[in-house]
Amino acid sequence: MKRISALILTVSFILSAAVFMSAGVFADGAPTLTVTNPQTVTAGETFTVSVYISGNPGIWSTKILLYFDPELVCESVTAGEIFSAGEMTLANDLNRPAATNPTARAAFDGRGVAPQDYNSACVFFMNDVEADKTADGLLATFTMRAPSEAGTYFIGVLDALGDVINNDSEDVYFSYVNSSVDVEAAVTVRVGDVNGDGVTNFKDLTLLKKFVSSSVTINDIAAENSDIDGDGVINMKDINALKKMIASA
Repeated sequence: MKRISALILTVSFILSAAVFMSAGVFADGAPTLTVTNPQTVTAGETFTVSVYISGNPGIWSTKILLYFDPELVCESVTAGEIFSAGEMTLANDLNRPAATNPTARAAFDGRGVAPQDYNSACVFFMNDVEADKTADGLLATFTMRAPSEAGTYFIGVLDALGDVINNDSEDVYFSYVNSSVDVEAAVTVRVGDVNGDGVTNFKDLTLLKKFVSSSVTINDIAAENSDIDGDGVINMKDINALKKMIASA
């Protein structure tokens, strides 16, 4: 379902962008906000989401919303080099349901996105007087935590309509490149469970003997389970240690 939702949303954004461009909201060379993150993470893992500006026409201030599937958790935000000399103000709740956030609702309604489907982290940036306001680069880094359930989860970015201005106090409109993250189930290492069936018995000992004699191969998790004595090498010492483990069980 997550993959289908992400696909539908991507199509929706393409159609929305076409409408905006036909209405003249996005001029040629419009600045772009791009979301980047690891393609795959492990369930419960903390990972980094970065938002970059390209084609920067000279941003004096901007309010952006990172919005994401509610199973994800935003833990913190760090300003990138674009606003490092300026000011960053965070919303009180970095995981607020977008439907309860007036700023998010306005931004979502203007692009045809359903806010009830997402949580959002709202961040306001204002540049220092002496800052280079036309530089491209990292706008902000968000620290996120993956959920415990495996799946594909959407991560996108919007600016708050009317809250992005250039050096002449004129409105600026972004285009967007959004993202998603694949969450893989965490695997628990169980020392001695060489075949990964959840128990340690003579089947594991047989498989370990075959592996040490190079007659079979085993996957990475099984390899961790097979290093019985924890010395980083799988050999006869592990076979003897597994024998003792099974005998004392």
